[in-house]
Amino acid sequence: MGTFQAAALHLLPPALTTLRHRHPDADVSVIDVVSGRGADEISAGRLDVAIVASWGTPLAPPPHVRAHSLLSDPMVVVLPDDHPLATGQPADTELHLEQLRDESWVSILAGHAAREQFHDAAREAGFTPTVRFETESYDVAQALVGTGIAVALVSRLALTHAPGTTHRELAHPRPYRRLYAVTRTDAGLTPLADMLIDLLRDVARDITATWEAASAREQRSSNSPHGA
Repeated sequence: MGTFQAAALHLLPPALTTLRHRHPDADVSVIDVVSGRGADEISAGRLDVAIVASWGTPLAPPPHVRAHSLLSDPMVVVLPDDHPLATGQPADTELHLEQLRDESWVSILAGHAAREQFHDAAREAGFTPTVRFETESYDVAQALVGTGIAVALVSRLALTHAPGTTHRELAHPRPYRRLYAVTRTDAGLTPLADMLIDLLRDVARDITATWEAASAREQRSSNSPHGA
């Protein structure tokens, strides 16, 4: 199977651990595959299962490839921890993107779907972002934010809580990416594929529940007399 970094770190390990316990003799191999290539690798028969992401629009797989929805992964704003929008408001405060119109940004490289989504969201918020730094990695973006020189839009699943950073949710409608597992439509030829997808969905539900519980705790804390 193929997957990208955030999914390999957070979705795949629990699913593979359970799969290994149920079928210790299963022959599984994993390679890094960028989301834009995953469905094509499935179509060409080079992978049995791939985890891919689609930014804002439903995935449109090629013929003979099936997409199994896993997770809606919202984009959040990562700020230096001494930023006025980080220090002057409760931790659960949702930001509007237009509040960041005057910031310098770290962004995913031009030509990537995540970059297009970012520019579309900024345009809808009424500004053109000043992109000072470009990278292929959300990890690198967050490390740069930690130096205090810029802010970034990062998927919640990819948050690293890098030193010197904090994050804020965006107000609705917020940008998001959706994660899918993709297989050939004749996935019955790979007996473990359906089981693995079910396990990935279980992990995705647990992650979503954890996010919702964390948001609820932050909301209760901010409403408490001692929450500040």
